[in-house]
Amino acid sequence: MSRESSRSLSPLFVISAIRGVGAQVFMTFLPVYAVSVASMTTPEVGVVSAIATGISVVFLPVFGYLADFIGRRFVMLISTILRALAPVVVIFMRSYNGVLLAYVLSQLSMYSWISARGAFVAESVSGRHMGKTFAALALPMQVSRAIMPYISGIIIVYMGYDVIFVMTSLLILLGIPLIFSMGESVRRSQGEVFSLKEFLRGLIPKRKELRLQTFFIVDRASWRFWMPMLNSYLKEYLGLPEDIIGLVSTVRGIASALAVMPSGFLVDALGWKLGLFLSETTGALAVLMLVLGRSVPLILLASALIGLSIALWTPGFNTSVTIIADDRIELGRVYSRANFYRVVASVPSPWIGSILYDIAPVMMFLAGFLGLALNCLVVLTVREEKPTINH
Repeated sequence: MSRESSRSLSPLFVISAIRGVGAQVFMTFLPVYAVSVASMTTPEVGVVSAIATGISVVFLPVFGYLADFIGRRFVMLISTILRALAPVVVIFMRSYNGVLLAYVLSQLSMYSWISARGAFVAESVSGRHMGKTFAALALPMQVSRAIMPYISGIIIVYMGYDVIFVMTSLLILLGIPLIFSMGESVRRSQGEVFSLKEFLRGLIPKRKELRLQTFFIVDRASWRFWMPMLNSYLKEYLGLPEDIIGLVSTVRGIASALAVMPSGFLVDALGWKLGLFLSETTGALAVLMLVLGRSVPLILLASALIGLSIALWTPGFNTSVTIIADDRIELGRVYSRANFYRVVASVPSPWIGSILYDIAPVMMFLAGFLGLALNCLVVLTVREEKPTINH
């Protein structure tokens, strides 16, 4: 990564750290809040997550198009505002509907950010350094995830949810000035207007990406059988207190923080295909541990493997997506398309997971393990190509 690229991405590093704190604190404890304060059950948390995903994914192609048509900064600003609103909603609406709205806002924020950030980074660095760049951007977020959940759990135990949620919202708003300090390197042509044909064209997968899209779909569906309900499961079924639940997330964050930069170097040196294969393998092993045991040490070990899987996924996924794009101007749509189909396919997963949970809680983990294990074979059939972006 050149010195010029490093300077242009500097604000993004800080924003990533801020979002890492805010998003991790809120999403770690929103499902716990749901069962503790909003009187919801763990299966209901799964259903809410599925509904929120279904609502939010409709807007994913729109965010990708806006990132290309209006600009990356505009979509990042929208994403930040949505992320800041989510924690405030549950303070004023301590109910099922409040939790649902908070999930929707969080999902919208995440999907809009992925498209805009991915496009901004991919157009700023060369393909040789893509893995390291995405890993470096993920590092401040992972460090935040390593530090904050346990601390937040202690704050909640002694001061309650309202304090930590308000602090989270105010912190996220600090990212807005940093967004305005970032430059736009790609802009639409002067006089260009919205084209429904171009919008719809951006939704159509290219032939060369179909097998990779299949891998993305199976991965996402497998994780979401159980991941949205994991913290609710730890609270409701295992009876763990908030500080221990926070510790579980902190261990995951520490593992990700330690592994993400080596993962970026691995992807650049040996290819994104190996990175994705190792991500899927460690993820499957983590879920198998959740299937086999309920002790805190085993849960912490599984959480560390989840963190390792996430660290490998970040540079592997983002680098692999760039092979789909033929031009810098459509990068926003490329990232939104890469996420659109896998998210749509995974919408029923938390609902299915909640049904499996009612049969036996371990069943939702077993479904996730089988999916990830199968996907280890799927990724081996994907043809590895180099990024085609012209910088």
